[in-house]
Amino acid sequence: MAILGALATLFVGIVGAWFASIAGAKRGAQTAFNLAQEQQRRDLEEKRASALKAAQYALYSQWNALEGVRRQHLEPHRNNPQRFLVMPKYYVPEVPMLVDFDSIVFITGGKEANLLQEIYLAQQAYHSCTHSIDIVRVEYDKFQNNPRLIRGPLDTKTGERAITGDIGETFMLKEAIDLMYATIDRTIPIISEVNEKIGAFSKQYFPKYGRLSFSPIDNTGSPPKE
Repeated sequence: MAILGALATLFVGIVGAWFASIAGAKRGAQTAFNLAQEQQRRDLEEKRASALKAAQYALYSQWNALEGVRRQHLEPHRNNPQRFLVMPKYYVPEVPMLVDFDSIVFITGGKEANLLQEIYLAQQAYHSCTHSIDIVRVEYDKFQNNPRLIRGPLDTKTGERAITGDIGETFMLKEAIDLMYATIDRTIPIISEVNEKIGAFSKQYFPKYGRLSFSPIDNTGSPPKE
């Protein structure tokens, strides 16, 4: 009987150790799984936070390009009633960084789903501005090559130029320039406002990754700051 008791005790010990090892392995596997899940969550969070910053950089580059056009090309002639006759030809700035919408589509999964549409419309507004500059250049070329108009010398003091011929021939150029002014003046604050909304969104949902803030630019522009 003593032998049977000893065997029973041994058996119970072996089985207990076996169950304990299984439970330990299960806990270890669960811990490893939880750690992997947490790492994936953090990686996704960091990826999304970075995508939002990239979107801000893209819109900032577009805003900066338009602000440069406004300061250097539009403001010197804004109050000149004959600006359509004296403004120099201007080419569309080099295409800045564009928003990668695939990387920020996750915005639609939250309460601020409309933000994605606002970002899209802001970028489309930028494209409208560059298109308006293109139209002015085309109309300017037509004006320069119009045989029915005789252009006098430019008065460097008043910024005026005498035009002989049917003034109606300048109508399309004037309209194109007025449209360019209106489009750029309207778009600059739109892009700025949307960029602020992206920053607020980042601060709310990804606070530990920080947000971008932008300072007013000077004539040459200043880079965004962390």
